[in-house]
This record gives sequence, C-alpha cells and structure tokens, in this order.
Amino acid sequence: NLYCFKITRISHLIYRVKLKIISEILSELKNFIKMYLTIYYNKIIFFIKNKFNIDIH
Repeated sequence: NLYCFKITRISHLIYRVKLKIISEILSELKNFIKMYLTIYYNKIIFFIKNKFNIDIH
C-alpha cells in the first residue's frame, strides 16, 4: 500500500513538473509571437507610409 502511495505521489509530481514546463514554454511562445507580430506590424506600417505617403497612426 505504501508502495502504491509513493508511485502515485511520484507520478503526480512528474505531472506537475510537466505542466509547469509546458506552461513556461507556452508563455515564452506567446511572448515571442507578440514581439514578432509587433515588429512585422511596424514594418508594414513603415512600408505603407513610405510607399504611399499615407499618415497612419
């Protein structure tokens, strides 16, 4: 019975660690996508302003 308890506890710990790692990876991915889209958006706005001489805010 104690053996089963230890196995369950270890599996729960592994599960929590995996969740934490996945959560951190997703958070970093979200930050990267946000940054990439901001840069991409700024480049497009800059291109449109220069190419068509339009004032975009």
